[in-house]
Amino acid sequence: MGPTATASFEWDYSTWSDYDGWPAAVEVFGGRLYWGQGDTIYGSVPDAYKSFDDTIEGDSAPIARSIGSNTQRGILWLLGLQRLIAGTDVAETSIKASSYDEPLTASNWFPVNASTRGCASIRAIKSDKDGIFVQTSRTGAFRMVFDQGAIDYGSADLMAMHEEVCGGSPIVDLAIQRRPDTVIWFILENGEARALTYEPVENVIAWSRVVTDGQIKCVAASRGKAQDSVYFAVVRNGTQRLERMSQVGECRGGSLNCLADAFTRFSVSEPQTTFAVPHLDGQQVTVWVNGAAIHDQDNLYTVTGGQVVLGEAVTSGDVVIGLPYTGRWQSTKLAYGAQMGTALFQRKRISQLGLYLVSTMLDGLRVGHDFDNLRQLTATKSGKPIMPGELQRTFDADLMPINSDWDTDSRICIEARAPYPFTASAMVLDIKTNG
Repeated sequence: MGPTATASFEWDYSTWSDYDGWPAAVEVFGGRLYWGQGDTIYGSVPDAYKSFDDTIEGDSAPIARSIGSNTQRGILWLLGLQRLIAGTDVAETSIKASSYDEPLTASNWFPVNASTRGCASIRAIKSDKDGIFVQTSRTGAFRMVFDQGAIDYGSADLMAMHEEVCGGSPIVDLAIQRRPDTVIWFILENGEARALTYEPVENVIAWSRVVTDGQIKCVAASRGKAQDSVYFAVVRNGTQRLERMSQVGECRGGSLNCLADAFTRFSVSEPQTTFAVPHLDGQQVTVWVNGAAIHDQDNLYTVTGGQVVLGEAVTSGDVVIGLPYTGRWQSTKLAYGAQMGTALFQRKRISQLGLYLVSTMLDGLRVGHDFDNLRQLTATKSGKPIMPGELQRTFDADLMPINSDWDTDSRICIEARAPYPFTASAMVLDIKTNG
C-alpha cells in the first residue's frame, strides 16, 4: 500500500528511539532474542526473533522485564550461559526461572545478583559454560563460573595469581580463540596484548605478555578448520594494518617457517633477490629461506627503501621476512629437591637441566639463572654434536650442565629467539642444596 495523507488515530511511542536510547546488549538464549536497554530486558516471541507482538498471551508472550538493579549505565552485555547473565556497572545478574530446567517467560522471571564486581562497557565472551568479562575499572578480568553447590553462577578473579599482569593499563578489547588451545586475547590501552591460556578442566589458567613494535588496537577471532584465525589491528609507523597470527603448523621449522613479527611471506617460483616489505622500512629483520635462517638475531638485515636484497637469488620455495622477537620463561621459586623437605629459604644451585623438546632448533635457545646471564646449550644426540641449523623433531638427551650460583632464589630462565622454532614438552632440574 502506498503513502496516504490520512492520519492514524492509533499510535504509540516506540520503546527505543534517539530520545529514549537504544539497546546496548543483545543475545540469543532459550529460543528467544534478548535486547538489553537501561534496566530492562526485552525478549522476543519464542523462535520468532523479529517478533515482539504484545497481543500474544501466555508463555509465548514477548518479555519486557526489569532486572531490578540500581545501575546508572544500564545493561552493558548479555551472555547466554546455563542461565541468562546480564552485566551492569554494579553487578552481574543471573536470571532464573522457578525451576532450573524451565524456560524464562514474562511471568517466570527471577533476577538475582550472581556477583557484584561491576562490568566495563566492553563485550563479554563465552567459553563453554563460563563467561569472561572485564571489571568496571578495566584493569581486572573475571570469569563467571557455575557453582554446583549454590546452583547458580559466581565470579572468580582471573588475575588472582598475577595481579600486575596488565601493568595498570586498562583493557580495551578482548576475543576468544578455541583452537588449537583456548586462548583469550586482551588488548590494552598502551598498545600491548595479553594472552590468557584458559583450560580450567585441565587446571590451566596461564598469562603471557605480547609486545610488538607498534600499537595493537583491537583483536578478532574466527573459527577455522585446523586452527582459529586471530586478527589484530596494529599501527606501525603511523599506518594501521590488519595482521593475522600465523598458524601453529607454520611455526615448526622446515621450508615454511613464519616465526617473525609483522612478517610477510613470499612464494617464489622463479629466481628472485629483491623482496618488498615497505611496512618494515628502516627496521632490522630476520630472513628465513627454505628451511634456513639467512638472517637471524645475530645477523639482522636492515630494510632500506622498503626492500630486502639477498646476496644470492632464491630460485623457488618460501621466504619469510619479519621483525625479530624473543619468548621468555622464568621458573617460580624452586621449593623442591631438598633432602630434608622444602628447598625454600635454603641456599641451592641448579647443577643440571633436562629438556624434552619437539620441533626445535637449538640455535635460538638460551638458558641461564637469570636473563642477564644466558648461554646457548652445547648438546649432543646419540653421542654426536648437534650441528647449527639442524631441526630436532624430537630431542631427548642426557642432563646438561648449567652454570648456577648458590642462592636462596636460584631459578631457571629460558629464552627462545625467533626465527628458530622451539617447543618444550617437559623439563627436569637437578637441584643441589645443603640440607
